[in-house]
Amino acid sequence: MFQSVFGVFTSIFMAIFKFLIIAIAIILVPLFLSMAICYLVHIIKGDRIKKRTVPLPEPIYTKKRSVLIRLFVDFPKRFIQDKFDRNPDAFNFHGVHVFAGEQGSGKSIAMVHFALMLKEQYPACRVCSNIDLNFQDEKIEDWHTLVDKNNGELGQICILDELQNWFSSMDSKNFPPEMLQDITQERKQRKAILGTSQVFTRLAKPIREQVTLLYLPKTFFGCITFVRVYKCDLNDDGTLKDRHCIKMYFFVHDDRLRNAYDTYERVARLSVKGFQPRSEQLSNDTMQQNVNIFSKR
Repeated sequence: MFQSVFGVFTSIFMAIFKFLIIAIAIILVPLFLSMAICYLVHIIKGDRIKKRTVPLPEPIYTKKRSVLIRLFVDFPKRFIQDKFDRNPDAFNFHGVHVFAGEQGSGKSIAMVHFALMLKEQYPACRVCSNIDLNFQDEKIEDWHTLVDKNNGELGQICILDELQNWFSSMDSKNFPPEMLQDITQERKQRKAILGTSQVFTRLAKPIREQVTLLYLPKTFFGCITFVRVYKCDLNDDGTLKDRHCIKMYFFVHDDRLRNAYDTYERVARLSVKGFQPRSEQLSNDTMQQNVNIFSKR
């Protein structure tokens, strides 16, 4: 009984297999025959298949190396080589980090505390700020300082208090292309931008789109600050879609931290130069000089 059923299934399978072979042969045989005729016609006409004129280099990336060799030889070799080649003074922190909160929340002192932590970790880096810090290397007078200054592999920390006064959402359309290019490549340039803003959404859209992490500080009893760190998701129009808390930390104020900057220093807005690109700024500066000369006359 079993043998008869097996024989029936075998005969059906063989019949289907023969049918498929015949169908494929009916399609492929004329196709290959046509290709052979076309090839012979080209050969009779004297045509030849072209060969390479530029020799291939020795294969390195296209050559398939054994998985075991790549995993247990190439990877450890490269990893250890990178350890020996690494510059221990190199600045490995980057991104745009915004500290947001209402007045008195502790956003400025949280930013300065964060900058001091980075300075301790990377003592060779340069610090520039638009407020007076007792550990800064240079004062930021306008956004050109952010673009023009570079410290190479040793890195640079750019501190901008009241960031919305410099890069407001109302001025997003006038955002300088030089500045946009700089903040999108801060990792390659070994730069970190730290800024404060009372409201995150008041920042210019190009800044919001490049924010790495958002820090929301809250100070209690005037001497202890808790900071929640968020990763932000934005809509296509630059508005805040969602935010995810990734960690939280706190610190207690000390004399060194409080003496590092003037809490009541006023950050002036760049009302003259604003967001104008470098080409327009040079043109306006020239016009202003001409006006001054004319007024003297």
